Amino acid sequence: KIILFLFNPCPKHWGIYINQLTDLPDNFGQLKSLKRLRLYGNRFTQVPIQIFELKELEYLDFGSNKISELPDLFDSLPNLQVLDIARNNISAIPPSISNLKYLDRLNIQDNPKLDKEEVKKLKY
Repeated sequence: KIILFLFNPCPKHWGIYINQLTDLPDNFGQLKSLKRLRLYGNRFTQVPIQIFELKELEYLDFGSNKISELPDLFDSLPNLQVLDIARNNISAIPPSISNLKYLDRLNIQDNPKLDKEEVKKLKY
């Protein structure tokens, strides 16, 4: 379990990558000014719910984890511009991703269960 100690109460960038993380601390959603979050190369099997409290988030990298399902909560991240969920086991893209008006880059490569025809229908 990670305990979050903040020396800077308003960090804008945060990342722990190529580690063994499976979850985030309950108070992670308190990082309200966070803009970039990089959690690639860990052992997440789902996107922690605390992520969806980060309304200022612009960049989210969950590449190279073990995520199989995405929650349909991405429209709660109105400023998201980049979403990297490559190299996971995702089988479907939730409709809420289509509601992200600033999304500029969606990396979904190397998700073998993902229906490529479904992806073509995405509007972002």
